[in-house]
Amino acid sequence: QASFQSQPCPPTQALFFLLPSSLESSHLFRMASKAIFNKIEAGVKAKGSDLVKMGGAVFQLVISDAGDDNKLCIDLKNGNGSTTRGDGAKPDVTI
Repeated sequence: QASFQSQPCPPTQALFFLLPSSLESSHLFRMASKAIFNKIEAGVKAKGSDLVKMGGAVFQLVISDAGDDNKLCIDLKNGNGSTTRGDGAKPDVTI
């Protein structure tokens, strides 16, 4: 079990910084999973080092309705952050 007490915010909060602030939750569910993954990947690429400071964990996202492209691993724990399509090696959190 990972402990996040030393982090400045809960690790899942860092994921929400990757999505556009104008995106309402009802629109989020209408967006295709691939488009959401693309936004997350772009956010990690642009702000990875800042997100690592906030995240402190490796997240595995699994979207049940995304077909073959249904998994994204987001590393907000190591280096400048990174994303990998598919399964991550050692995720701390699976969503």
